[in-house]
Amino acid sequence: MERGLPLRVGCPPAAYRRAVDLGRRLAFATADLIEELIEARVIARSHPVIHRRNINDITVKAEKELLSTYGLDHTRLIASGTEAKVYDLGAQEVLKVYADPDGTLRARPETLRDFYDRLDRSTVPYALPRIGTIEPHGPLLATLETRLPRQPMGEVCDLTAPESKALYLECESPQPLS
Repeated sequence: MERGLPLRVGCPPAAYRRAVDLGRRLAFATADLIEELIEARVIARSHPVIHRRNINDITVKAEKELLSTYGLDHTRLIASGTEAKVYDLGAQEVLKVYADPDGTLRARPETLRDFYDRLDRSTVPYALPRIGTIEPHGPLLATLETRLPRQPMGEVCDLTAPESKALYLECESPQPLS
């Protein structure tokens, strides 16, 4: 396997399975570590419990006003997930927009920024997000983040393939790589 190349193209099944398993374990380990940091209060007291929001709570009017603040419009949308919309700010930066009608969401990106800043980036073979500015905009919250190079993991590892689904569903607990 070569870093930065899609795993689907000419990848031996064993290497593909290892990559999918590693990606799955990385996601679980990251989520568990964030929860442990919060529970152990390693993260400063200024980071209360994380509240999740749905992008359906982003109103058209509020989004349009926020985008105009950054000189953007809806055509610069590059991704949309369950919690945020991501807009293109150029080759180096993106704008993430979250719904935050009651003003309590700011703790989430602050906690994630603190977590990412604590990681030793030199020890991992992949890019990690850097969260810069976190700004409230009425019922929305905007973060400016570095644009990650390459492709999203979901494009690199086809998790919809039958063999990936089987691997994911059959592995209830992570197994060590051999």
